[in-house]
Amino acid sequence: MKFLRTIAKDEGVAETTLDRYYKKYGNIDKAVYMAKIQRSRNQKVTIRNTELSLSDLSIVLGIKESELLNMLNSGMKIDDIKKSKTKKTRKSPMSNKKLLLPNGQSLLEYCIENGLNFSCIYYSINTYGKTIEEAIKHYKEKGQEIPSSWIYEKYGLLLKHLLLNNNVNSQRVVSYMRKENISLNDALEEYVLRRNSKEANVDYDWMHELYSVLTDENMKDEYDAFKSTFYVTDQEEECIIKSYDEVENLQRKLLLYEIAEAFKANVFEGEEKEELLKIYEVTEDEVETIFLDFYNYFGNKIKLTEKEQKRKVEISDIAKKWYYLSGDERKDILDINNVTNYEQSVIEELSQNITKYKNIINAKNNKKMEGVSFNGE
Repeated sequence: MKFLRTIAKDEGVAETTLDRYYKKYGNIDKAVYMAKIQRSRNQKVTIRNTELSLSDLSIVLGIKESELLNMLNSGMKIDDIKKSKTKKTRKSPMSNKKLLLPNGQSLLEYCIENGLNFSCIYYSINTYGKTIEEAIKHYKEKGQEIPSSWIYEKYGLLLKHLLLNNNVNSQRVVSYMRKENISLNDALEEYVLRRNSKEANVDYDWMHELYSVLTDENMKDEYDAFKSTFYVTDQEEECIIKSYDEVENLQRKLLLYEIAEAFKANVFEGEEKEELLKIYEVTEDEVETIFLDFYNYFGNKIKLTEKEQKRKVEISDIAKKWYYLSGDERKDILDINNVTNYEQSVIEELSQNITKYKNIINAKNNKKMEGVSFNGE
């Protein structure tokens, strides 16, 4: 179609890409927008005479790729983006590794010089705890696909929890992580959005771009204009809102899991642990999630038998109420459930941790209430 060729030239996008999206959506504004997004994702950004992909730049700046794309498309300069990143979401409780080679060269420089995919190697190191040498070797030999074993070693407990408690198909989430070399956060977002798009009978590709705009705080001033320009339907908007709420819930579970991992690895001292709970505004119920679901009774064992899973639930239930039981009641509950000496020590440790950190949260909340007046007094 001749008019598409003219529009493609005027908008600076590939005619074949524009034609594909126009046939898919039947709306030229939407087709142009999607073609421009595709072009932007493939573009290189030059910083200090070095060309970086959008994915690499998002890692360097510490900003989500979709948000970075929105910022660049809105005309923001790199220096302005750097200044704004301090206002972004808090980092994970687990510290990132320094990405420097033994000779002092940065991993980014090394990857550019040797034609390696920086973002893939970065994820192997930062997400799966591999050394720089291990990550580079794996990429050279196997490419960007991450082994399932890496993911289950790192996130097995959490994935099992999400499967049992949030009806998440963990195998599909792992598949996204492996094949697309993306973080668990991004994989959960993709999983939820794909599932809800299918249920709502709306196009996932369009929902993916819509989600990145409508859930980006930097784009809130353009929200209504965007909806009007691209004829966003109530059904599409409801799908985005529902997906956003579900993703927030799942990513909160990921944060709690990382806090539990930090506690188990003794990354923080006593006062630092208290500060961590305060910074992330952990609730009393979430304390139980941290210690009973992620501070696992069966160590690092992921696949529990039906008998082991039942026993874990029994131990957790006893630990929840242990603090409130009298001496006789404790003896009775141990006898009734045939609790071993080791299991009793686990119950006592879990109960101590849960009670301790719940008390810290209560003390913090009570302190907040000091000085608050009621009825105008």
